[in-house]
Amino acid sequence: MSAYQFQPPHPENLMRVPMDDVNFQGKRVLVRCDFNGTVKGGKITDTTRIDAALATVLHVLDNGAAQVVILSHNEKHAKIEKDPVVYSLGPITEYLTVKLGVSVDFVSGFSHPIVSGSRVVLMENVRNDARDEGKDTAASEAYAREIIAATKHDVYVLDVFRVSHRGQASVTFLASIMQNRGKLAVAGHLLRAEYKWFIEKIIEHPAHPFLVFLGGAKVSGKGGKLQILEALLPN
Repeated sequence: MSAYQFQPPHPENLMRVPMDDVNFQGKRVLVRCDFNGTVKGGKITDTTRIDAALATVLHVLDNGAAQVVILSHNEKHAKIEKDPVVYSLGPITEYLTVKLGVSVDFVSGFSHPIVSGSRVVLMENVRNDARDEGKDTAASEAYAREIIAATKHDVYVLDVFRVSHRGQASVTFLASIMQNRGKLAVAGHLLRAEYKWFIEKIIEHPAHPFLVFLGGAKVSGKGGKLQILEALLPN
């Protein structure tokens, strides 16, 4: 039985401690980025999301972190399962090395503690394991604990707004377990900026009239498009 009751942390909770106030000196830091859709079939197809993550990673490095471990997903497990090589994040390694100015190692899994002399480590696609986005809470928690055991990080930085609310092993489970252990789980620069913009510009002080474009398949249910429209209509 779980030692704690899982409660997905609201993005706001992760922003209570500004990242600028965190002492990263000598710490191992896990940064959850969003590189989804950036690479396919061994080639980088779009660098936009990689570039957007650089500010947070560089901030952690510049403030003395002993090591930064980068975590991300790329596509859903159902697609990856057919050919994991197609959605491997490996090709990003060289690009990150150039952009960050430090050697970046690539690690393929979470089965053992990471042993790397590089200050930056890029982990393989977390969606290679179905437990990352599965509906089995116990399985997702177990996967999150495996990630923690492998990365041995002291601080968790969530820097992806799009999935910050989802009960996924590499997102809310990691944050919840870290906080439960009395360790820091904070929002990165990108998450903070996107969340602040969304709340201030769309929810609290929207300019009228405004136009909303909604896409995707999730229409009804919790977090679906209808629920979003209902929240926006009074504004």
